[in-house]
Amino acid sequence: MDLNQKRDLYWRVSQVLSQDQKDSEALNYLIKYLNTFIGSTYPEEVVYIVQASVLSAIKSPISSFIDRATLYEVSCVVYVDVTNTHRTPS
Repeated sequence: MDLNQKRDLYWRVSQVLSQDQKDSEALNYLIKYLNTFIGSTYPEEVVYIVQASVLSAIKSPISSFIDRATLYEVSCVVYVDVTNTHRTPS
């Protein structure tokens, strides 16, 4: 399975679990999806997914604290990479 297939699989599983209201499991697959972008260029839609995911994690129950913390770590990596990529040299 190539990287794009993994990304597609993780994304689809996350969406199905989310529709089934299995938010913790959905978040786990979303994190796996986002982790596939570490070290590569982040498409704009991934940045929006991270933003929406962080907002969702903030609203999630405290039982998802570990998942939430992991999502924050991933989103911080995305944010730093994106801002460094789009920063204009001084």
